[in-house]
Amino acid sequence: MSILAQTIPPRMTIELIRGFQCLPPIGQLITEQLQGIDPRQIYSREQIAALVAKSRLVHITSHFPVNGRILARNRFKFPENRLDPRLGEIFRHSLSVIRSTVHFAPNGVVPEHKEQLAIAPEQAIAIIQPTKQSRILGGYLEDIFCIGSVLLSEDSTIIVPTAFGDHPQTAKQLATLPKTISVIYRDKEETIRAAVKRVLDRSGVENLSPISVTDPTAPIFVFEDSKTKMLLATDWMHALNRPLCSHDITPMCQIEALLLHNPIFSVPPFLTSLLMGPRQTERQIREYVAATKEVFPEMNEKEKNFLGAYENNLMQILQMYGASQSIDDLYKKWDAKKTSILNYDS
Repeated sequence: MSILAQTIPPRMTIELIRGFQCLPPIGQLITEQLQGIDPRQIYSREQIAALVAKSRLVHITSHFPVNGRILARNRFKFPENRLDPRLGEIFRHSLSVIRSTVHFAPNGVVPEHKEQLAIAPEQAIAIIQPTKQSRILGGYLEDIFCIGSVLLSEDSTIIVPTAFGDHPQTAKQLATLPKTISVIYRDKEETIRAAVKRVLDRSGVENLSPISVTDPTAPIFVFEDSKTKMLLATDWMHALNRPLCSHDITPMCQIEALLLHNPIFSVPPFLTSLLMGPRQTERQIREYVAATKEVFPEMNEKEKNFLGAYENNLMQILQMYGASQSIDDLYKKWDAKKTSILNYDS
């Protein structure tokens, strides 16, 4: 069996995205989630279009925007107690930039699935951005994604824990934000979900939440508003003129799986994907980037340029790991390259 058996080949990601709604498991899930719902309770496509026009995208993170931008980053847990501390640091920082997308939910905070890495409540930051001013690539109601960094609009809102106000670093981070962006603090007694609802209510935006399902790991394609009126992910993405799909079948997610969803080592080549050689891994990454451009043809030049910079950055990371003969060697290379690697898109 291939050590990368969990990844989807590049051409297949294109086919899966284009035919996502017709996939039997997806059709079955949608049918099951609509069971018992009166069709008169469901928003029409005309009503959905009006709702989308006034909607907000909500991004939950533990990091402040950088110079008014949400950067595409992810956090990963590594068994650092079994690693050289320097190696844990390199893994944690260098592999955070392998995420190429920024994720949102419309008009509210969705529960995190079990396989997702939860953010500690006391560290959770919410960024609320008008949908109409965001470059959405695809997704479904629980998980709408954009490619590359997301520039905050002038009327965005950031909700931060009150305790953050005591940190000197917070003032520096807030100083980088455009003055028109609202910053709202929440007490530790207030959940991030309640704080987001408070802000949306004040703006007259309808709060949305996924219906309850028995399988907490299954994607949810039906949401409800505060009046228990239902809306479908298919109709929402139709109003946005973007493909309905889940992030886990995209070429971008396959790159993450290629590099991260396997064991890591304390000795060269450090990453499982490099066991078959850097050249083969580099070729696969280029094929996934090409597949991303093909399956999302609505990307603009800025987004295509980001993908080029993203690809080049991954090549730099792979070459760094592949050329290192020991932890000491890797640490020296990381020390020389970390600034360019971590700031490739800022």
